[in-house]
Amino acid sequence: MKLITWEKPGTRLRGEFTESLSELESIFMNMESCLIEANIAYNRFSDPQNGISLDLDGQHFKMKITLRSQAERQIATELGEPDLQKLSGSDANAAFHERNRLIDRRTQELLIESGQVPSSYQLQIRLLYAKSYVHSIATFNNFLKVISENPIASPGLGNIHEKFKRKFPFLVEVRNSVQHVEDRIRRRGRNGKKYETTLNLIAALSDNRFVVTIADGSDGEVPISLEGLTAMQKSLTDVYAIFDWTGPRRQLPS
Repeated sequence: MKLITWEKPGTRLRGEFTESLSELESIFMNMESCLIEANIAYNRFSDPQNGISLDLDGQHFKMKITLRSQAERQIATELGEPDLQKLSGSDANAAFHERNRLIDRRTQELLIESGQVPSSYQLQIRLLYAKSYVHSIATFNNFLKVISENPIASPGLGNIHEKFKRKFPFLVEVRNSVQHVEDRIRRRGRNGKKYETTLNLIAALSDNRFVVTIADGSDGEVPISLEGLTAMQKSLTDVYAIFDWTGPRRQLPS
C-alpha cells in the first residue's frame, strides 16, 4: 500500500476578507478529501486481489461444472424427470429451455453461496476503482480552477493550476465522457454532434490506463498512477504556501 502524506502549514487562513477565507478553507478541506479518495482508489486498483483471475488451473471451471450437476439433480428432485417425447415439438422445446433456465439460476445461486464472484463482477472491480481515481483527480482540478479565480488569490495560483493540467492532458475530456456516457454510446460529442470512430470505447483499461473515446472521436486516457497522486500532493502544498496561516502545523491525513 502506498500512502501519500503531507504537512498543512496551519489550522486557519489569516487575512482581511473573512468571507473569502472561509470559502477557501472549505475548498482546501475538499481538495484534501480528493487526494485521500484518489489514494484509496489507487491502492485498491493496484491490489492484485482485484485483478481478473485467469483460472489457469481450471479450478473455477471445474467447480462450475460440479455445481451445475448438483443443480440438475436438485431440479430433477423437485420437478421430476421430464418426458419430452410425450410433448409436441414446440412444447418440448419450451419445456427444455425452461428447465435449463431453472438449472442456470440454481447454478448461479450455488456459485454465489460457495463464495465465487461472477466473471462480470470481476471485470468491473478494477474499472470501478479507476473511475473513482479519475473522478477524484477531476474534482481536485475543478477546485484548483475555482481557487485560482478567487478574488483574493495570488496570480501564482493560476500557474499551479496550469502545471497540474499539463500532467493530465485528457483529464477533462475523459471526465466528460464518463459523465455523458449516454452520448458517447451513441457516438455523439459536443452539442450532440456525431463523430466517427472505428472503436467506440465507453470505459476500458489498458494496463494502468483508463481509456475512453472522447468528444472528437479519438481516445483519451488517464494513467492510474502514483505520479498522479504526487502531482496532487505537490499542487496542494504549493497552494498552501501562497497563503498566510495561523495555528500549529498538521500532518495529514490524520
